[in-house]
Amino acid sequence: MQALNLDGTIHLFWSRSDTSGQLQYITSGNLSSWSARATVRQAVGPVAGNTLPHFDVTLLASGTWAMTWLNVSAIGNGLPGSA
Repeated sequence: MQALNLDGTIHLFWSRSDTSGQLQYITSGNLSSWSARATVRQAVGPVAGNTLPHFDVTLLASGTWAMTWLNVSAIGNGLPGSA
């Protein structure tokens, strides 16, 4: 889950903990009434091995929204503790 306060409007993002990986959000200007839930077009990856994908959302100076995410790997990569 991630919350951003942009000029007094709260944007609350979360990733669904199911196999869809959908990223959803709501907004509020007063914390008592909220917009309808919306879905971001890009999924952030499903739950894998009890590990959730991590994501970050920000508004760039240009006014464009940017999202990054780190999807979990289903295979080990030779690092200590990896399977």
